[in-house]
Amino acid sequence: MNKEEILQIAKGAINKTIGEIIGNQEIELIKKDKGAIGQAIEQGLFGLKRNNLDKADFAEIGLELKVIPLKRDSKNNLVPKERMVLSIINYEKDFLFKFKESHVYEKNNCILVLAYEHNYIDLNKLNYVIKDAFLLDLNTIEEYQIIEEDYLTLKKMVELGNAHLISESNSNILAACTKGSKGDNFRTQPFSSTPAKQRAFSFKVGFIKKILNSKTRNQHLEYNLFDKIDYIIEKYQNINVIDYYLNHIRKDVTKKIPKNINRIVLDYWMKLEVPNYKKQLQALTCELRTCTVNKDGKIQESLSLNVINPLAIVEDSFEDSSEYLDLFENKFLMFAFKKVDKQHIYLEKMFELEFDKSEYETIQSVWEDTKLKFISDYQETISPNGQVKDNFIKESSNKIIHIRPKGVNKLDQYLIMNNTKSICKKSFWINNKYIQKKYDNSK
Repeated sequence: MNKEEILQIAKGAINKTIGEIIGNQEIELIKKDKGAIGQAIEQGLFGLKRNNLDKADFAEIGLELKVIPLKRDSKNNLVPKERMVLSIINYEKDFLFKFKESHVYEKNNCILVLAYEHNYIDLNKLNYVIKDAFLLDLNTIEEYQIIEEDYLTLKKMVELGNAHLISESNSNILAACTKGSKGDNFRTQPFSSTPAKQRAFSFKVGFIKKILNSKTRNQHLEYNLFDKIDYIIEKYQNINVIDYYLNHIRKDVTKKIPKNINRIVLDYWMKLEVPNYKKQLQALTCELRTCTVNKDGKIQESLSLNVINPLAIVEDSFEDSSEYLDLFENKFLMFAFKKVDKQHIYLEKMFELEFDKSEYETIQSVWEDTKLKFISDYQETISPNGQVKDNFIKESSNKIIHIRPKGVNKLDQYLIMNNTKSICKKSFWINNKYIQKKYDNSK
């Protein structure tokens, strides 16, 4: 079969359940391990047997098959549940070659992607439904140059004897994720005696999210986003945000100035100067955020992530969690607005907020502690005036991130501890002091 014939078989599986595809004889295979769903589909749909050969699944035509899970986000949209892992990195051999001569390119330059929806409520994996199937050809996508540059960045780190310092934050799309249940597996590296964590080449979630969107698969993207950001800062930094909002954006003069005026104005400027900026951010796994700085140079707020999914945090491991992806695969582009007084706010600068491996254990400890409380260890006390105090980690603990409410109001709640306790919806928040440090250290 050629690639198009194989693609048509895959497309024929869309809207079918995994049970319909593989048949009852494969139930035990699905229950074995994390990658078993993919292996079962490969065997049920294409007759591919599991093997340890380090080459593409359809090697004779240069086609690799990847089965990936999707999940529903807070807006009920289907998004990637995790990164796409490509192949284990061999520090001794993999970086001896240019990208197009490398093993990772040879095996993964053309990928048949088959995506199914993971369901946190229905635990019967046979009921999971195939949602999409398409070819990802690295040679025909706009992001090829970025992927090649990511490879060269990792190659350079290995050549400098710094494989042990590699983290996912070194890359934009092609990353080196840890591989192993606890990230405690190590390998030798050629130019240093220091063992390096076992890692695998992978595509970041933001890139997978972009290619899953059929409307943007063939759209042209110009990767000049950071040049445009510099231009926007230079052009608008002397303009009073409040005056600009009143004169250019507000349509109803009777309405009060919104609390998120900085974000509204920034989005307006971005759309004016970079019409497709949201797609570029997505492809580069970057997220645009704003923060307010008072006249003394102090950041006034912490930074929230999405509301914690009570079903997902109980089921997922830390490295498969949305919080890990947000913090270690994502980069926050922080636009700082200087508030001189109530009537004068100005765009000051942009600084990057990302986490490195030295902060991994601290953040993981907060996440694991939160998971335990969602499972069985949540405690609270209620004061005479009705104020609820819980035992989630607070900002005062100085652990980079903390937990606090992020619901619409006190009545916006969900169930935890196996549906036995109702609490206000929670989120992880990046500590104010941590953001301040990044702001102070930026140019």
